Order: sequence, then structure tokens, then C-alpha cells
Amino acid sequence: TPRRIGNDLGDAVVVRILISMRAAALRNARRSRFGLVSLIGSAVIGLLAAGSSLLLGFTATGSPPGMADQLDLLLLTWSVGRVGFAAFSGGDAAIALDLFRIIPLRRRTLARALLVLGVADPSLVFLGIAFASVAVLGFRFGLVAGAVGIVSAAVLLAGVSVLSTVVAAVVPSGSRRRQDLGTLLAAVLISAVVVAGTLVGPLLAMLASGRAPVLGLVLRILPGGWPGDAVAAVIEGQP
Repeated sequence: TPRRIGNDLGDAVVVRILISMRAAALRNARRSRFGLVSLIGSAVIGLLAAGSSLLLGFTATGSPPGMADQLDLLLLTWSVGRVGFAAFSGGDAAIALDLFRIIPLRRRTLARALLVLGVADPSLVFLGIAFASVAVLGFRFGLVAGAVGIVSAAVLLAGVSVLSTVVAAVVPSGSRRRQDLGTLLAAVLISAVVVAGTLVGPLLAMLASGRAPVLGLVLRILPGGWPGDAVAAVIEGQP
């Protein structure tokens, strides 16, 4: 029966189907001139933005906590932007989750497949480059701090991937009410990112000099600041 067939589909099979759908969407986008230009333009902008964040890991100045706070601000901006995009878009445009609601497929199987698919998200390449700034800062002060930076950045990257996948699944494109809620949430998040982007220069200078203790404390409390805080703790604890 269809239900039995759906229940027999394993995680690996569903993951392959979802990846094939995403790959087919990318191939179709490259066939049109507009789609190809959009893909290239998005990749160039993403690499420039991620590269500038990575560069801060080499150039950040101040005390170890001050340097970590500067990176924490950028990592938080990237994380909020990624989750906000997931809420705004209502999921992956190449994968209509509403189609899977009519298939007798176990929710646990679909959920696990979506989480695995989140790891294959192309946007994580840009986030990974930006998050690597924490490891770069750590390696400036030794191998131990660099290793802590790698592990903590990888954990944050995985957390952002999972949260983005969950948000995209909760706000499917076919649900008007949920899409409106997702759009409202995305508007708030994107507004915060835009404001932070316009003030990033002065904020980084204030964080480097220690003239924004409240902001530094908030950044350390939020998950986006944990990698930098861990690296700063290792640096200050080294003999």
C-alpha cells in the first residue's frame, strides 16, 4: 500500500531525493541567463562578505575579550541573517515541503532527512568562512586557542543549520498564516541586521576599546558569542 511504501522509505533514500531536487533546481537556474547571473552575483557577494569577516580575525586589535567581542558581533549578524532568511523565504524554494505532507511518510524520517539536508546547504559555505574568523583569532595566540576556535565555530555552524531548517519547516510556503508570521519575524530580524550593518564600524571600534561593556556582555550571553568567548578564555588562561 502507499502508506507502507512511505513508511519503508529510509532516511538515506529521502535525503537522496531531497538533494536531487535541490540539484535539479540549481541546474534549471543555470539554464537561464538571469538565473545564472543571479547565482554568480550571489556567490560573489557572499564570498566578499564572508571574506571580510574572515579578515577581521587577522586584523582585530585590543584585548582578547575585546577582539572576541568584535567577532561575536559579526557571527551574531551572520546567524540572525541566515535564520531570518529561512523565515522570510518559508523554506527552500527548490523543496516544497507541502508536497511531503500528502505522502504517507513518517514525520521522524522526514525531520531527520531535512536536518541532514541542512548540512548540504550551499549558504553554509559562506557562514563557514565567516565563522572561521574565530579560529583565525585563536591561532594568532597558539594551537590550543585555534583548536578551540575550530570546534566552537563548527558547533555554532551546526546549530545555525539546525535552527534554520526548523524555522523553514515550521513556516512552509503553502500556509498563509504561518507565512505571514514568518514574514513578520523575518522583517524584525532583517531590520536588526540592517541596523547592525550601518553601525558595524563604530560598534567594532567601541568593542575593541572596551567602551561598550553592556553590548559586550550581551554578545557573550547570546549563542553567537560563545565561540569568541571560549577562545578569549583560552587565550587569557594560557601562561
